[in-house]
Amino acid sequence: MFGFLGGPIATPLIREFEELGIEDKHTKISEDTRVTTVVVELSSGRSTVLNEPGPLVSKSELSRFEDTLFHNIRAGDLIVCTGSLPRGVGDDCYGRISRMATERGAFTAIDASGEPLSMALKSAPWCVKCNRQEFTQALAITEDVDDAKLIELMREQTKRGSSIVIVTMGGSDFLAATQHGVWRIHVPQIDVVNATGSGDTFFGSFIAAIWRGDDLEGALRDATAGGVVNALQLEAGLQVGASLEPYRSQVWFGTAMLEGLRR
Repeated sequence: MFGFLGGPIATPLIREFEELGIEDKHTKISEDTRVTTVVVELSSGRSTVLNEPGPLVSKSELSRFEDTLFHNIRAGDLIVCTGSLPRGVGDDCYGRISRMATERGAFTAIDASGEPLSMALKSAPWCVKCNRQEFTQALAITEDVDDAKLIELMREQTKRGSSIVIVTMGGSDFLAATQHGVWRIHVPQIDVVNATGSGDTFFGSFIAAIWRGDDLEGALRDATAGGVVNALQLEAGLQVGASLEPYRSQVWFGTAMLEGLRR
């Protein structure tokens, strides 16, 4: 795992990486990694996210991060870029990573928003995942667009070179586009406990399935069910060995069966 890590939270995180068998390749920084606190109102299910200010990454720290990452990219690797970028890291960071990965025969999956997403789209990463508002804003579209226009925009991104574009819509059905077409995927409806982290769990479940060698349909089923299971519990994330049923079986596609898509 690559990124930036500093302050008192670094030690327990490094310990958890070891317990989970994750190779830690974070760049150590002088400022503190932020901690995000989520307050959930159990009576209503409403949640409030309290984001601390992120750290300021120095030029030398950014350079060390990029050197470490680029040195480790190999053909066939799948690099996942997700979340907001800390201060001091340029908005083109994800785009640069995507271009470097492509040059080396690797694949990039990006879940971002704002200018970092806008610049990443131009690099045509293998996979793009974002919500409806994030996608249209990244394309500098300020007015609301209907589904027909949204589908057109997604197909334009696949023509630009991305293999798959996923646009989510909260707990509602979402769209996935490849160079073979666009599909609407049904999301099972539930009584939400805490939806915080469902987008991350969706993306993580999707990436894990693709890396196992599952086809696109199976990966989208896992992603959808993972996001649903996350929203059914108070704490974000899936526990090791968590079951995605019965929700995985309740996912259905709005058109013909998807063709397999492997990394």
